[in-house]
Amino acid sequence: MEARRATTARYRLVHTPLRSEGAGAELATAWRQEGALAAARQAWRGAVSNVAEIVRLRQLWMVITFSLSVFFVSKQWGDMDTMLIPFVERYFGASTHDCRP
Repeated sequence: MEARRATTARYRLVHTPLRSEGAGAELATAWRQEGALAAARQAWRGAVSNVAEIVRLRQLWMVITFSLSVFFVSKQWGDMDTMLIPFVERYFGASTHDCRP
């Protein structure tokens, strides 16, 4: 246990807001005591609250923002890579060194 604690001490742990532990037992109890509709309602409320808590996470929005900003730059680079080699050949001639594999 000490070795694991020492190993994980260097990592930054992020708390997750999900409360899935023990949810199956709670749903089974609700099913037996109040019926299927009550269990479905409880499951829906739990899912909605989990999604709401995930949407409030700052880390999620940081990842989404970074992914969207990098997507457009990488798309531009891919298009440039596609167009640059034919342009160089037309402009400078077929004897131009190209970097195609």
